[in-house]
Amino acid sequence: MSLQQKLKLHVLVRNQTGGIVNDVGIVYMPEDKGAFTIAVLSRNPTLADGERTIARLARTASDHFMI
Repeated sequence: MSLQQKLKLHVLVRNQTGGIVNDVGIVYMPEDKGAFTIAVLSRNPTLADGERTIARLARTASDHFMI
């Protein structure tokens, strides 16, 4: 599950992968911080590169909303 890969353990994710390097989901933040949706469509050449990109973007968005 790419979206959850780098997120903190207490963050709940409901997602549906859209292929090898695509993912979309709803991230529910802890501490009543709300939720956000994220969709990542990647053109990375490998599955590992795509998953790293998706995980990095999900973590960046999560960190932003936790401020």
